[in-house]
Amino acid sequence: MALGTAVVTNTNGVEGLPTDNGVQVCLGESDEALIEQTVALLQDNQRRRNQINAARQLVQRHCNPLVTVDAMQRCYLTLERNACRQIA
Repeated sequence: MALGTAVVTNTNGVEGLPTDNGVQVCLGESDEALIEQTVALLQDNQRRRNQINAARQLVQRHCNPLVTVDAMQRCYLTLERNACRQIA
């Protein structure tokens, strides 16, 4: 998604990402469904471009280094507070 490629996967492939089927990714849980989704994307240039753009925006909002570092800092602060409470 970050490289501007349309993604067809199953739900495990986007676990933890706030994606919507048909918006940022195409989901299928069987081989047949994955093939159908892939063929549909290959046949519809506008749909594919829309998905690529939506996926790129999602990655920029949720997976960029600033967001990741901020989340890690919040996690460490929470751990630190909990550890201090246990010591006190």
